[in-house]
Amino acid sequence: MPIPKNALCPCGSGKQYEYCCSTALNLLMTQSHPKNHEGAASKALAWLFDRHRKGMRVAREKLLSEVLAPEEIKALDKLHADTYTGVDINLTEWLLAQGSILVKGSLRNIADHVLGEGGPTLTLGQRAWIAQLSRQPLRLYDVTDVVPGAQATLCDAVDLQAPPIVVRERSGTRNLEPGMRLGCRVMTVQDHFELSGCAYPFSRIVGHMVTQVYETYLEEFSKDRKKAKQEELSLIILSQWLKQFVAPLPMPQMIDAFSGDPMLFITDHYLVHSWKLLAQRLENELDVEGNITDGWARHLECTDGQIRPTVSIEPDTTSNQVAVFNKTQRYADQGRIWFDALAGDAVKFQTREMIDQATPISKQKPSAAKKKSPSIQDDISSVEITKVIESALHRMYANWADEPIPILENQTPRQAMTTPAGLERVKGLIRSYEASEQLSAKEQQREPVSYDFLWEALGLTY
Repeated sequence: MPIPKNALCPCGSGKQYEYCCSTALNLLMTQSHPKNHEGAASKALAWLFDRHRKGMRVAREKLLSEVLAPEEIKALDKLHADTYTGVDINLTEWLLAQGSILVKGSLRNIADHVLGEGGPTLTLGQRAWIAQLSRQPLRLYDVTDVVPGAQATLCDAVDLQAPPIVVRERSGTRNLEPGMRLGCRVMTVQDHFELSGCAYPFSRIVGHMVTQVYETYLEEFSKDRKKAKQEELSLIILSQWLKQFVAPLPMPQMIDAFSGDPMLFITDHYLVHSWKLLAQRLENELDVEGNITDGWARHLECTDGQIRPTVSIEPDTTSNQVAVFNKTQRYADQGRIWFDALAGDAVKFQTREMIDQATPISKQKPSAAKKKSPSIQDDISSVEITKVIESALHRMYANWADEPIPILENQTPRQAMTTPAGLERVKGLIRSYEASEQLSAKEQQREPVSYDFLWEALGLTY
């Protein structure tokens, strides 16, 4: 039997069928001209602030109190005017999509109130856009590809098996890059997807942390995930996005994927008495690869069947020094014993340099006994610098295609790429490496190193 438009929708949303799953309403966005929804949010919000200014102010204050601490709310007023405006735009769209407002003593869903009797004059396309906005959840995505001025590819950051989504965006793609994490609402327009107009971009550090908060909430509903309310998840995204502006940036604790130890980045510096003797002793070790030109790496055969580099040895013949790099305290202590016994009288220990990633760099104080560490000399050309970095990257990523990676749910890239979602994530990961290298090369005034070797290792094209 036909469902009356003013009846409650059978999907269980609690909304009227006309403004929820009505077939006619769902088809409006595909049958109408793609531009006929433009201005829907601004027209609706202008009407709301004209007719319900106090109610919108109260709704905004209530929303902020749910996602920020009192001192963080006060910090919003100290933001730069442009930043404050951007924050306010996202807050008002969030209220239009999910918020409620007091109307004559009754709490009403804002989108329903706008679309109800006595609301603003809207075109059919604008009404359909606002109705869709209220149904589309605010979700978390990883940006895996960007065509500036045209489109971006998004992968769900929580449901890793969800198929990738390509959204058409012109101005919205200017500030996006592969590797970025983004909160947004994905809207259907004719035969393609677009962003709703507001987005919640996260820095690389906070982006991974917000996923942990997101997953922690979902774990509370692990027995029945259907009970997890989308409204609460949207609040988490909004809260973590706002905290980037008003709370001190947290320093993440980086953990070595295999050992589980905190990453400390420890470098032991040695003075070399005999390069010939050192090179000979290193090259006689079966678990060591490399040479005096490119440096050496010691590999460990792990219990999970993977072979991982544990010690990186970087020679600097111009200063007659060698740097032995380890990424955890345990690796460094074991590596020191191994290297001292192996190198013997060919080297003399000078000092140990340690960087704790949990401590802001600005607060780290160098040791009084610390010597000047080996570095690329100023008179080396940019071409030579690029070659040195390229050699180091090739060693670092030698087994990358077959190493489990946490962001791929501890699958190897080769394993992950067997599904469409996994394939796009692998491609996005390589693109994020390339984007970071492009930025580093620009800052160092050199040519960027190509990551074509990773594409080729997996038999992929860009």
